[in-house]
Amino acid sequence: NHQDQGMKMAEKWGENDKAVSDSEWGANDKPIGDGSQNKGFGGDVATALKRGVQQLPGVVTGLADIPAGLAGIDRPFGRAADALGELTGFQPGKWAKGAEKEFSPQTQAGRAEIDQAWNDPSTGAADIAGAYLRNPRTTALSAIESVPAMLAGGVAGKGIGVLGGLASAPARAAIGEGLTMAGAAMDQTDQAVDPQKAAAAALATGAVGGAIGYAGGKVAGKLGITDLDMLVTGGTKGAATTAMPIYKRIPAGMLQEGLIEEAPQSAFETASQNWAEGKPLTEGLARNVTEGALAGGLMGGVGGALPQRVASP
Repeated sequence: NHQDQGMKMAEKWGENDKAVSDSEWGANDKPIGDGSQNKGFGGDVATALKRGVQQLPGVVTGLADIPAGLAGIDRPFGRAADALGELTGFQPGKWAKGAEKEFSPQTQAGRAEIDQAWNDPSTGAADIAGAYLRNPRTTALSAIESVPAMLAGGVAGKGIGVLGGLASAPARAAIGEGLTMAGAAMDQTDQAVDPQKAAAAALATGAVGGAIGYAGGKVAGKLGITDLDMLVTGGTKGAATTAMPIYKRIPAGMLQEGLIEEAPQSAFETASQNWAEGKPLTEGLARNVTEGALAGGLMGGVGGALPQRVASP
C-alpha cells in the first residue's frame, strides 16, 4: 500500500488542520521557519520526495518495535530513536511534518478545499469528487511521496527473496510491501496505545496488505501489465512481453492498482489502526479508501504506460 502511504505515513490533514496555520504566517505573508515556500509544482514534487525519504526511519523503527510490542515492551526502538534525535538534532519525522509548510499556495489551497469537502456535513459525493477533480496535484503529490517507501520495500523484498531462494516476483513484492505497511502502521499508531495491541494491529496490517498485494501482482501478470512493486524487486526483468496495446494497459493498470490493491489495503489499514486506538472502525475509512484508490490508480496508470512485461509466477 505504498501509494496510500504517501498519505498514511504523513500526518493527515484533519478537520482542524491547515497547510499553514494563521500563527505560522509572518508580516510578509511567508511561513515562519526557514522562510521558504515552493512557487510551483516542481518544487512540490521535490518536497514530496523529501518527505517520503524522511518518513523511512520511522518505518524501520516501527517494524523493529513490532516483536517487542508483542512481548509487551513499549516501542523500545522508536523511543530510543526519539531520545537520540533530541540529543543529536536528527529528527526526520519532525522534518517531514515541518516540510508541509513548503508546499506551494496552490497545493495548500487544494488540500484545504478537499478537507472542507470531507468535513462539511452538507456536501455529498459529487462535491467531494469535484474537489479532487479540481485539485489533481494533491493526488499526484501523495503518489510521489510514496515512491521512497515503494523503493525501500522493493529492496527489502528482493533481498529477502534472494536470501530465501524465493523466485516468485509477486511474493517478493508482497513481502516488501507488507513490511513497509507494518512498520508504518506501528509508527503511526498513537503511542498511548497498549504496545501489544498496537503491534498486533500493525502485524495484521502488514500480513493482510501483503496478501492483497500478492493477489494484485498475480492479476497484473495475468493482464500483462507492469506492476511497479514487482518492477522494483527486479521480478519482471527479462520476462516476455504480451500484445496488449497501451491504450488498454493504462486503464487496466489503474483498475488493478487502484481498486484491486489500494482500496482494500486502505480499508483494512484504517480499520486496524482504528481498532488499536479504540476508535470506531469506520472513522476516516471513506476518505482513506478514496485517496488510496486515486493515488494507486495514478501509479497503476504509470505502470500500464511502461514497456510491457509479464512477471515470473
